[in-house]
Amino acid sequence: MHFVLMPGMDGTGALFDPVINALPTKSATTVLRYPTDRVLGYEALTDWAWPQLPVNEPFVIVAESFSGPLAVLLAAKRPKGLRAMVLCASFIKAPQPWAGAWMNPLIQPLLFRVTPSRIRSLFLLGASANPSLRRAVHEALETPSPIVLSHRAREIMRVDVSAELSTLEMPVLYIQANEDYLVSGKSLHCIQQAYPDVQVVVIGGPHLLLQASSKEAITAILGFADGLERLSGS
Repeated sequence: MHFVLMPGMDGTGALFDPVINALPTKSATTVLRYPTDRVLGYEALTDWAWPQLPVNEPFVIVAESFSGPLAVLLAAKRPKGLRAMVLCASFIKAPQPWAGAWMNPLIQPLLFRVTPSRIRSLFLLGASANPSLRRAVHEALETPSPIVLSHRAREIMRVDVSAELSTLEMPVLYIQANEDYLVSGKSLHCIQQAYPDVQVVVIGGPHLLLQASSKEAITAILGFADGLERLSGS
């Protein structure tokens, strides 16, 4: 099975190394790497990503955090080879009960220039992450311009792809991090309301679950993909 990996808000794809290393060698992967110097909202990123999807072969989208709504928008366009979708520590509308479009004026580039890396690391990785992973996250978040990051954060606050998700007819897996400080349980509830057939796996770990708990997350993804292949072969 071909996996299309869609990154979190940094958009670099650099943080997928633990995922790729944990996948079987026979698995093909495409990592989408969003522009780091262009302000593109979810709709524009959908147009940007569409031609990069695999053609003439089946694939599964694995969307982390920020990319969940983008994955839903792509799936709603019915790409020919798309067989299923995995949403990891993600959302389809503002990921905290108190968050929303009202926050947009507060989300400015300066916020991403002055926030200490240790604070970002605490929210993304928890308190016990190893130093090399902390460095990788810091480097990934330093790559896009603060203007791009602030725009993506504002997109998160106003997005709502509930209607698009409800139109899908494919297996969907949601992987929830049980120590996630950024995406609340409300996000899963919203997804279940829009798509009652969603499968759910809960894994111990922080928001960046694919990096901090990669073995457990990959086991869940591969089990899900194996089920797809058995189903298609029956």
